Amino acid sequence: ARITTIHGLCADILRANAAEAAIDPRFAVLDEVQAGILLENTLERSLAQAARSGDQAALFSEYSPRQIRAALKSLKNAELTPLADDPLAVWQAFAAEQVQYFVHQPLSQDALHHPIANPSEDELARVFADTQLLLSELQNAPDLDAQMTLLAQLATFKIGNVGKAKAWGGADAKDAAKDILKELRLAADSLTEILGDPRRERRAAELLPLWHRLITRLQADYRAAKLQNAQLDFDDLERLTRDVLLNPSVAARYRGAEFKHVLVDEFQDTNAQQWQIVKALTEPHSLFVVGDPKQSIYAFRGADVSVFQGVRGEIGNEVALARSFRTHAGLIDAFNDIFARILVRDEASPSAAYQIERGEAMQAQRSNP
Repeated sequence: ARITTIHGLCADILRANAAEAAIDPRFAVLDEVQAGILLENTLERSLAQAARSGDQAALFSEYSPRQIRAALKSLKNAELTPLADDPLAVWQAFAAEQVQYFVHQPLSQDALHHPIANPSEDELARVFADTQLLLSELQNAPDLDAQMTLLAQLATFKIGNVGKAKAWGGADAKDAAKDILKELRLAADSLTEILGDPRRERRAAELLPLWHRLITRLQADYRAAKLQNAQLDFDDLERLTRDVLLNPSVAARYRGAEFKHVLVDEFQDTNAQQWQIVKALTEPHSLFVVGDPKQSIYAFRGADVSVFQGVRGEIGNEVALARSFRTHAGLIDAFNDIFARILVRDEASPSAAYQIERGEAMQAQRSNP
């Protein structure tokens, strides 16, 4: 059996199909350090050219050099799509969708309809009543600007060490009310962080065409620098291999021939491009993947756990490896209980594809520590 990494596989396919990929078959693969040095040198030249041309002057006056460099580095190999005619409208539609989800999620609705003590007799009840009023106003706000203002207020309201157990009919009821307020404030704060400041988003939309041109310039310069020395980085390996395998005649040389069966380990850490490669190489009945979405930790390297979720549905035939031979039953039972509470998916959420469920409960092989 052939055992390799995704990038080792890509390199082999590209060397065997160099003409189709329009590359030198003797290419060298840059490791992360080498690619970083080459990118740094290319970035210096690209920024110097942009500064001389003056067409991106607004960017340099709006953002610090550190911010510009960080953004360009993170997008050095991104596949850019054409800009929308009205980028601000795209953000506004996204923000409106997120606000609507926030308003109608169970947490907000529970807070809106939660019975409270008499606000004139208890400070916690007064805070809760004010919060319910904000939620009601948010639900009926006439436009996005009003919604963002109300959301910011929900994210910053003060709770404090207030509330009398007697006013709420007991300490448990008082603590439950306080917990709802804390969770709601945390959710509102998280959403405001995701959506950003509307004024800054408007300015960002104005500057987006300048960003697009600057990123395009860097990408062209970076690819030219690699091409000059017959070098590819890891992103190139994936992108070029995917493109080559889009040619049916190339894919046919591998699918069901050189690769009769394929097993991919740690599949939770793959991305969409890697999945396209694997899919092009395999017949549906000959693919096996092993992974656990709860262990997906490489998003900073491009891993996309939603790919795992989608492929899981495509393959269909799933075998759960749910028996632990290490951990004893006491710990397993505790973990099952905890994860059942925190690892849940809200199908109505815009981010449902990225939410991980606990799945089948673990079973312990041994009873005692």
